[in-house]
Amino acid sequence: MMYIVIMARQQSPKNQLLRLLSHIEQKPESKAVIDFVEAVFKKPLSDIKKADYESIKYLKVDREAVPITSEKNDSTPWIFTYAKNTANYGAPDKPVKLKIAGTKNITEEDFQVFTELESLDFSNEGDIVPAGESYNTTDFKNLKKLHYYTGTSSEYLTHMPALNVSNIYGLGTTSLYDIEKSISALKTYKNLKMLNFTSLKKGDAIKDLSFLSSFPNVEILSLDFCRKRTPGIWRVLPHLQSLSPFQLTVMIQPLNISMYLAVYHRLKA
Repeated sequence: MMYIVIMARQQSPKNQLLRLLSHIEQKPESKAVIDFVEAVFKKPLSDIKKADYESIKYLKVDREAVPITSEKNDSTPWIFTYAKNTANYGAPDKPVKLKIAGTKNITEEDFQVFTELESLDFSNEGDIVPAGESYNTTDFKNLKKLHYYTGTSSEYLTHMPALNVSNIYGLGTTSLYDIEKSISALKTYKNLKMLNFTSLKKGDAIKDLSFLSSFPNVEILSLDFCRKRTPGIWRVLPHLQSLSPFQLTVMIQPLNISMYLAVYHRLKA
């Protein structure tokens, strides 16, 4: 009699651990995020399920505004804005705002639990921090439907959370510090439709804006300069073929923004 023995393939300890972890539902740890989800879903953290987190498609977090004579501190409330659906360019559809008691900070990794997010906006807020030593240690690649991302005031293109760059259509409030490396990193985002630059100021070694011609599909462009001259803007605009004249914003002193818009209208005509 012949016996056929079928040996089951044994998983490595690493794969066994990964499989076990995949069945463990993630939970946020920052008090502000816990307070937020308990307020949204009206139940304690222990009862909040994966499907609850998945229902949120848009999320924006910021500190509450304070008078110009005051400064934000740990007790300044957090403002969470969320929506169950998004509209054009990742804007929220029927957004809801919740005020949450202030805390020292929020850990960036806590937002990994919102796995169906399409738009995530940290409002250039400096008190949203990574669990590790740098923002580029944060991994948002599990947010497979994330298309629009605005980071914190401490994030820049060479030190950003890991994103599925091919899925990103919009980057907001992006700072350029190490110009050459930043532009190289930016060019990995091949599908951008919306781009917002800030902190381009005196001392930045940027010679011109010709790199923008690498993004012909950009439809919304915002540039914020703290210098008297914007190099290369005249040469770049004709290459931005998808850009609407009404979706170009240039914040620069002392130039007159209407001059740029008038010229751009003629270029598009």
